[in-house]
Amino acid sequence: RFQAIYNHIVGDIGSLSQNPHISAIKDEIDKLYRESGIEQRREEFNRIMQDINLTESGIGGRLEFAQIDVETIAQRSTHLMVDDGYISEVGRKGHGVQREAILRLLQAYLKLRNSDRHSFVLAIDEPELYMHPTYKRALYASFIELTESGCQVMYTTHDPAFVSVGRFDDIHIVKKQRGEQQHTEIASSSLRSLRQTELFYQSYKKKKDDAIRAELQHKCHGEQNEGFFADRVIIVEGATELYALPKYCRYLGFDLDRNNTAVISAESVTLIATLSVIFSALQIPSYCIFDGDKPKEERYQQYLKFRSGDLVVGGEEKKKYTETSNIN
Repeated sequence: RFQAIYNHIVGDIGSLSQNPHISAIKDEIDKLYRESGIEQRREEFNRIMQDINLTESGIGGRLEFAQIDVETIAQRSTHLMVDDGYISEVGRKGHGVQREAILRLLQAYLKLRNSDRHSFVLAIDEPELYMHPTYKRALYASFIELTESGCQVMYTTHDPAFVSVGRFDDIHIVKKQRGEQQHTEIASSSLRSLRQTELFYQSYKKKKDDAIRAELQHKCHGEQNEGFFADRVIIVEGATELYALPKYCRYLGFDLDRNNTAVISAESVTLIATLSVIFSALQIPSYCIFDGDKPKEERYQQYLKFRSGDLVVGGEEKKKYTETSNIN
C-alpha cells in the first residue's frame, strides 16, 4: 500500500530498461552464446532427443535456454533494512517495527516533496495497530501534512489519537444498523452547517474558520476525542463531575464503559455547548451537566431577603430574582 511512496524515495528503477545501452548489452549476450558453442550444443542435444523414441506415447523432450532478462540485470534490487539490534529486511520484523518504518517512510516522503509535487491517495486500515502512543500522534501529524501538501488520506480507526475536535469535519461516523432491514449509516458535518446553529453561531459568529479550529485545538487536549467513538456522550464542566458521575452510575447499576457511554470534561460552559453541537451534528446523542455560578454577594443577600419576605420588589426586579432562584 506504500509502494508509491517507496518508489518515489528510491527512484524510478524501471526507467533503466529504457536506456539505449540495454539493447546493446542484450545483443552482446546473444553473440556470446553463439560464439561459445552453447547454442550448437543445444541443437545437437535436441536432435538426439528427437531420435530417441522409447514408447509410442508421442511424448518428446527438448532443451531450451531461457533468455536472459537484461532488464532485471540492469535493476538493482532495493530492500528496506531495519536495525533493531539485528539488521534484516523490514518484512521480517514484528508489526510494531513495520508500523514505525511506515512512519519513517512518510516523513522521508514529506521531505522529498519539496521538489516533486506528485499527489496520490493513501488508504490504510487501522493505522494505530502495534504503535506506541507517541508514534500514533506523530503518524497522525504526518497524515495532516500529507493532506496539506495536496494528497488525500483515508483511514479507518478506533483510536482517539487519529481524530481531533478541531478537525471534526474530516470525520465520518460509520454505523451498522441492525433490524429487519440491516443497513449502514454514515454521519458527517461541516463548519459551515454548524455556523447555522444558534449555539455555535453565538459563540463564534465573529471568528474565522482558522481561528475556530485553533481555539478548539487549544481547548481540547485529546480526551474529548473519545466522544466520536461513543454511542452517547455526557458532557460535564469539570474534574469533579468527571470523577463522580461514573461512580454514581455504577452504584445505580449502569456501567458507562460497558454501555459505550463517554463522559467528557469541557472545563467551560462555552465549550460544553460547542461539543454538544459537534457531537449532535454527527448523530451522537449528547447530554450536558453543569451548575450555575453563585451571584455576587450583594445580590445574593438581596435574594435571601426576598425569599424570606423582608424585601419587596417590583415586577422586573422580581423576575430577575426568580431567575436567580431557578439557577441555584
